[in-house]
Amino acid sequence: MITATIADQLTRVFADAERSILDRMERGRGRQEPDLASRLMEGIEIRGEAIDGVRIAFDTIDGIGTNAAESVVGADILGSIHIDVGGVSLSKGFLLQAKMAGKDNLKFRPSGPSATGPLDASHVFDRGPIDRIGTGSTYRLGEVSGTVSITKPSRRLEKQCEDMLRITPASYVLVIDQRQITVVSASAVRAHRHAASGLRHELGTKTLPDFFMNMADCFIGDERLGSSTQADLVARATALNVPTALYLQMTDQQT
Repeated sequence: MITATIADQLTRVFADAERSILDRMERGRGRQEPDLASRLMEGIEIRGEAIDGVRIAFDTIDGIGTNAAESVVGADILGSIHIDVGGVSLSKGFLLQAKMAGKDNLKFRPSGPSATGPLDASHVFDRGPIDRIGTGSTYRLGEVSGTVSITKPSRRLEKQCEDMLRITPASYVLVIDQRQITVVSASAVRAHRHAASGLRHELGTKTLPDFFMNMADCFIGDERLGSSTQADLVARATALNVPTALYLQMTDQQT
């Protein structure tokens, strides 16, 4: 639904915003999930200003604390992508809960050759002819995500996933590691709630750019949570008691 040029530019935005967070963590300046997630979304907003036809806006919802939000919805971020291109108009939304790797029985391992030869990865999203994403970016196109594994999820994580999934199947866990930020399905996490303790199970993963590009191409996302305007998204986040909102609009209309 979007051009290769826009896809390339957006991938740069997501990858460079991630790189800034990883650099911050490397300097010992980030350890709390809500703060890192907020800074990541703000970084995406700032970097997106340079793309014609794309508007990205990040809002902190006044008067809502993280604990209050998690007790109701289980999410740190409500996001929406609105596309108005070539006469096609579509909005899709999603929920994200941020987690540090190593907490709540989630473990991260970077991609690399396994004992049998292939890379440890799943769901690589290939955009075709673009073969490089900028000299300062984290990714080249086709680079794979690392591996996230889980034993039985903690009670807190299980409840957060359950609460998000009551609202939408488009619910995800943002796993933050010093080497990479990775997205996994909340459904996959919840599915392990009855798993035997001590046994690790690998989850399907997406890199941060892969996740947002799949969202932009409408492979994933929930139309019931989509918002056509930033104001509507903020109102929806307020109603759901989610502390932060990320609005991404792509249009070829003159404003």
